[in-house]
Amino acid sequence: MSKSTIPKTASGKLLAASKNVPKPPAPNTPPDFLRKMLHFPDPQEAAKILAEQAGLDFDCGKGAEIEALKLDRIDLDERYKASHSRLKELETKRNSTKEFIKSAINGERQDFFQWKRLDQISMLVIYLSLLAVLVMSGANVYANLMASGEIIFLENPWIAISLSMLMPSGSVALKFLSGFFTNPATKRRYTLCLYISAAALLIAWMSAFALTFDGAASGIDWDNIGESDGGKGALLVWLQLAAELSVAGALFMAAEDIHLKYAPDHFIQNSEFIESARALKAHNQDHEALKEKRNATHAKIIALEKSRQVHINEVLAAFFAAKSKLNAMNHF
Repeated sequence: MSKSTIPKTASGKLLAASKNVPKPPAPNTPPDFLRKMLHFPDPQEAAKILAEQAGLDFDCGKGAEIEALKLDRIDLDERYKASHSRLKELETKRNSTKEFIKSAINGERQDFFQWKRLDQISMLVIYLSLLAVLVMSGANVYANLMASGEIIFLENPWIAISLSMLMPSGSVALKFLSGFFTNPATKRRYTLCLYISAAALLIAWMSAFALTFDGAASGIDWDNIGESDGGKGALLVWLQLAAELSVAGALFMAAEDIHLKYAPDHFIQNSEFIESARALKAHNQDHEALKEKRNATHAKIIALEKSRQVHINEVLAAFFAAKSKLNAMNHF
């Protein structure tokens, strides 16, 4: 690599600088140094000196490369950490974005008059029942408000009418709440819970109603309905309101179930999801390239450090072998 092609990084500058430094005199080769250390008085101390010399001898050839790689490793580790955090952010965004969304463009849909006769009748019955329940729920609230005798309601009936609209609105809200469930299984469980709640509240309401109104001979004051509770307790009123709310919600879900048979929802791929997936894919490619470069740098540093230790071990092995041979010769 020429000087003009050396990267302008800390490691590149270190490599360039190492080439410009005047080379010191060539050190004694390990065999020459080893022969000299054979006559050192303390063999263990000689081994330590020889190991240090072997390490220095290795560093003269590969030391600059190791230091350059270590500087690269620091930079690559920081970049990899930042890239990994960005990758997790993109994955979280992609996973939290709906892949498909409902579209206003529907596929083939059938007109009401093309429906099966049973479904036509069922839909009409459901709509009539739903209308009745919504009107009854509002009327029930209005009657109880007026029967309370509060001056504000008696002088301003429109306030009572406004408050009575809360019950029908709540039933509509129960229906549209199901639109937030994108998982069909979750939506089915929600619908089933609504049906079960409606049935349970109706049974409870019928029990309370039977206990409160035990027949025509009970003497219900029909003339005072709207002005008093007519013998109904707070529990009966609560059960009736809750039953009306849940029954209306269940009827909405039943109507939707029939309607979807002839006008199913049409879904298209979410553009936001497409962009998130594209950004994640692009960054993942860059991340993998950075990961390979980082891993290669780590591997090369480890390989060079191990090679350094191998060189030291080989020199020490040669030293002890020569020392043993010298000792054996001295015994003769």
